[in-house]
Amino acid sequence: MFHDFQNQNSLQQQEVSFFFTKLFAKQKKMFWEK
Repeated sequence: MFHDFQNQNSLQQQEVSFFFTKLFAKQKKMFWEK
């Protein structure tokens, strides 16, 4: 149970970091296009 929770937590962290990476890339692109 605890191990499963840790797996789920790391998966969530991966999703969050992926979201921020995409967001940052989009902002950087907009910044360069200005």
